[in-house]
Amino acid sequence: MLQASHSHSLGPASDTTKTAKRTCKKPPNEVNSHNVRESDTVRVASMDRLGRDTRDLYNLVDELTDKGAAVEFVNERITVDQQGSSPTDSLMLGILAAFAEFERRRIRERQAEGIAIAKAEGKYAQHPKLSNDDVEQIRVLLDLGYPKTQIAKQFEVSRQTVYNALRREAFEAPS
Repeated sequence: MLQASHSHSLGPASDTTKTAKRTCKKPPNEVNSHNVRESDTVRVASMDRLGRDTRDLYNLVDELTDKGAAVEFVNERITVDQQGSSPTDSLMLGILAAFAEFERRRIRERQAEGIAIAKAEGKYAQHPKLSNDDVEQIRVLLDLGYPKTQIAKQFEVSRQTVYNALRREAFEAPS
């Protein structure tokens, strides 16, 4: 739940952020922080909904408070504004942000362990994003001279997915 006092929505994002490790959706507030005005209050249900990690959380809070807005974390009962926060709120913000980041990393770690175990037991297989019919259509479009980038956009996948599907098809084809 993200709300601003002037009733403008900080809804779901459609932009993406590329980092060295991954591409991920931007939090709604980062995409729409230009909607926040001086004296607004951005209410966030929980601080783990605002940033991907502790540094990201601090950067976003700084960006919003630099615009003159206050950020209120409802579950944690912490409010940060342009004047900063109380020493206790600052301490709690840092501790809770660190714990939230730790928890997210542990969840990812446990998920990766579970996937590795399932793969080892042969119970985990991701389904290809493109069907065999899609790959056949891609092959025809390539033969007609269409660029892979345009084909990828048409099938709403990345160019790398097109390359992977073509490689998979070549690997599965009988010799």
